[in-house]
Amino acid sequence: EVKVEDLDTAAGPLDTTQSFSVTAWVNYAAPSEIAGAVSQLADTTGAFQLGIGENSQWWFMMKTEDLTGLDYAAWVEGATADPSNRWVHLAGVHDHEAEEIRLFVDGELVAETPFTAPVPAHGPLTVGRAQFDATPGNFWPGAIAEVGIYKSALPASQIAELHTTTAPTSPPP
Repeated sequence: EVKVEDLDTAAGPLDTTQSFSVTAWVNYAAPSEIAGAVSQLADTTGAFQLGIGENSQWWFMMKTEDLTGLDYAAWVEGATADPSNRWVHLAGVHDHEAEEIRLFVDGELVAETPFTAPVPAHGPLTVGRAQFDATPGNFWPGAIAEVGIYKSALPASQIAELHTTTAPTSPPP
């Protein structure tokens, strides 16, 4: 289930040049390098990606240009994403006013970094993959549930509340 907070999805659900937050419960079932749980696409690549980055770490990344390659403008990484049989709550926050992005894992802030020049994404929100060189890729190796997208930078207290109140009731498949 994808929960959308008052968004106009005709031109892409999020204005990635403004503040937004994206959350998802994920199960990481198999080793993978880069994998996208949730991403919003531009023409060539994803403007943001929430999932697993290089070195198999939880991550939230954003780009400044719609170019192929591993030249991410900003990313934040958390603990190593080990395959398991449990759900993990991920949240990525782009705070336009504070000029930074943040990553939360299981309701806790694990990383933040400055970010000032996001690429506008007018493409669709994707769940379970990202995009590379205008081609679908970085497929998610596991399950995804309870995706939420918000057109504001959610505060840490609200991310923690979502972690405690939105957990899937059944174990991952």
